[in-house]
Amino acid sequence: EVIDLLGGVDFDVPYEIHYSFEDVVKGLYIELEPGFHHLDGYEAMAVVRNRFGYTEGDLARIEVQHEFLKACADQFIKVGNIPNARKIVEILGENLKTDLSSANIAWFMRQLLMCRSENIRFFTLPVQARVLQGYSYAVPEIWEWLEMLNEYFNPFETELGYGHLNIVYCNGFSYGATVGFDGGYWYYE
Repeated sequence: EVIDLLGGVDFDVPYEIHYSFEDVVKGLYIELEPGFHHLDGYEAMAVVRNRFGYTEGDLARIEVQHEFLKACADQFIKVGNIPNARKIVEILGENLKTDLSSANIAWFMRQLLMCRSENIRFFTLPVQARVLQGYSYAVPEIWEWLEMLNEYFNPFETELGYGHLNIVYCNGFSYGATVGFDGGYWYYE
């Protein structure tokens, strides 16, 4: 809905896509060749939901999703979609599961309108692929994550440390959880 409200989005599709939306709209099939396209809402969904062709798996798919979101932001900022902002906030408010209110979403939308597209960045939690008990997992690289948090997100003068985290994780051998604010942690078997 948002993509269609923006009038579509220009995007360089990285892989050939053959996608069926049988789960959403019976009989809707999307076929796109690699290259530059002006995507409507359904074509955009096919691009961001596509799971095939990525030799690097989901992490490469996430990068394509980041590039797509940047293209959407660029379209929103440049084309003068300010009159559509209220309707976009309504669509997002009705279709997102979030604890953000419509007022929060509207605030972020206003911040987006003040951005230049070259200043919009996306980050992916640093992970390492692991197979645990026969299942594939993306296990957070905690120290790299802390570096990212401190460099790009931490608004405080004091750096965040291991003890500031409150997460459950598996280091490949045992499960653990970070606790407290003294840098300590506990392992749970």
